[in-house]
Amino acid sequence: MTTETSTLLSTLPKNIPASFLKQITDDFSPDRELGKGAFGTVYKKKLVPHNGRYIIVDITEVLLCYEYLPNGSLDKYLFAEPNRMDWDTRFKIVKGICKGLHFLHKEMDQPVVHMDLKPENILLDDNMAPKIADFGLARLFGQEQTRMHTQNVVGSLGYMAPEYLYRGEISTQLDIYSLGLLIIQISTGEKNIPDAEDKCGRKFIDRVHKNWTDRHVTSKYASFDAYRLQQIEMCVEIGLQCVEKERKKRPSIVDIVDKLDGKHAV
Repeated sequence: MTTETSTLLSTLPKNIPASFLKQITDDFSPDRELGKGAFGTVYKKKLVPHNGRYIIVDITEVLLCYEYLPNGSLDKYLFAEPNRMDWDTRFKIVKGICKGLHFLHKEMDQPVVHMDLKPENILLDDNMAPKIADFGLARLFGQEQTRMHTQNVVGSLGYMAPEYLYRGEISTQLDIYSLGLLIIQISTGEKNIPDAEDKCGRKFIDRVHKNWTDRHVTSKYASFDAYRLQQIEMCVEIGLQCVEKERKKRPSIVDIVDKLDGKHAV
């Protein structure tokens, strides 16, 4: 954990009473709902004093407190308002998500598998920097542990890795699969529409793979310079490698971050 992160965590209020949480959400009013996650509802807060300080919090049904990010979730900008986000911002978001996942997989004392990466679970701050949110399904691994299994397979339609869906196998490569779908959507602007008959998003992946293999790139890229076109092609290539059906063929988050930083090929 960085010094900056440690300092921030040390300043956050702890042991906030339930009565206080009810106060700042108007008794968990539906009017203050921001959305629903895997295991709870997220509420918009009031800015209120607590122990001599003003604090900003979001509240879930299990009374967890999070930083409030006013720009909301990524899906709002990718699909509902696609023209508001230029390529440089999209590339910044791709890199930010990957670095956030690198922190979860490689920089924690024990690796964390998020298990539910999708546009709705990426929140954006004032500077459009992404934050990975909704850890309702996350799993904490032991120091030497690389895989675990479950019989209770739950997740978001269109984002579940095949080995998890069919065998209940959990590893960091599960997140890499979902990350690939995220990167492809951010890079192409094409939407992965959930399908109960296609829980792994293979129809979407096959469509993107065909379009890019056959160079059926739409006219929206015609005005891009060579440098940005190269970035787009790199991101789509990374995304398609991340969604390999065989988990061992997927790149690690270390390789992905290095590639995005221009250090080496994935």
